Amino acid sequence: MKLIITQKQSIRLIKEALGVPRPIEFWVDTFSSIIKDGLLMLLSSDDKEMFFDGDDVQEKAVSLGWNSSSEKFLDFPLAEPQLKLSLVIVPDENISIGDDYIDSASFETSEIGLVDATFDDGKTLPLLVGGVINIQINIPQSYYDNGSFVELYDSDIKPYVESVLFHELTHVYEFYKRILSNSAKPDFEQVANLSQMLNKMGAVDDWDELMFLIYLHLSFELNARVAEVYGLIRNKNIKSKGEFVEFLKGSRAWSYAKRLNNFTVESFIKDFDVPQATIDKIREYDGKETSIEEIKEVVLTQLIENWSVTYQDFLKDFSADETLKIPDLSPYVTSSPKNFLKFWQKRFNKAGEDSLRKISRLYSSI
Repeated sequence: MKLIITQKQSIRLIKEALGVPRPIEFWVDTFSSIIKDGLLMLLSSDDKEMFFDGDDVQEKAVSLGWNSSSEKFLDFPLAEPQLKLSLVIVPDENISIGDDYIDSASFETSEIGLVDATFDDGKTLPLLVGGVINIQINIPQSYYDNGSFVELYDSDIKPYVESVLFHELTHVYEFYKRILSNSAKPDFEQVANLSQMLNKMGAVDDWDELMFLIYLHLSFELNARVAEVYGLIRNKNIKSKGEFVEFLKGSRAWSYAKRLNNFTVESFIKDFDVPQATIDKIREYDGKETSIEEIKEVVLTQLIENWSVTYQDFLKDFSADETLKIPDLSPYVTSSPKNFLKFWQKRFNKAGEDSLRKISRLYSSI
């Protein structure tokens, strides 16, 4: 028997294989439409914020085809999410690339609930209720002053708004899937992420970059960034592979993947910049002109020890649950800065390579 699929079905299968969950697209379209409505309301107001409660968002979703028996609902049963839209007016010169239009975006899960809902056909499904999408859009001063920012949204801003919606909703979708498969318990990635969050010192930029790379390399972040890129390209009229490559070079997701892929122990240590105040303090303590190489070793050793203590503390917190199998880090890994960095280089490079490959293959979905 010969199986025949349509071009639409083929594109859908390609997107799913590349890590773009199909059910998310409906909610991205819903939120994007509401954001456009909000901008139109703000056009005739002095306010710079709009809040849409769960009823508002649900009404829009229903008008776009949401119902309890549709595939859009059954694959991702989200209901009554809320949206907070904020405008940040910035000097025109602050916007140099598309990503600059997005000041921040997040999906707050503290207000989300998982309830068993029984529908008219007798089926009972876990239903995600609530949650808040927060999005802050940077509007150039001149467009705000002349009232043309709604047109700017349609022409320039919309792809970048939808890309972050794809990103955030992918996190929510994967969280829901982990709950269904009973795999939402903490694992190495989540503990490593918690540890890096508590070890961004704010004093040593290169160390904070390393902590940021730990976050970037996590599997759930990689998946969200693939979806993010898809959110951009579906709004672009890309006609050739050359255009696609040029577009990728300017995307945030591509630059993040390159940073992971290009990370090396040698370059990190060579470029590691210790604040002058720290250098002076160490040399004063040593009573000599301690070499910068020794100072780097001392500083990195202390930072790694702090990170390791944080990681171990989290392991102790989770140790009461015997069903959790979170690996301890080998003492070898934390025995020296080079060994610690080699451990992460291997993970970063693989994550960067995987991300570059998946993003590049999105060309097949155009």
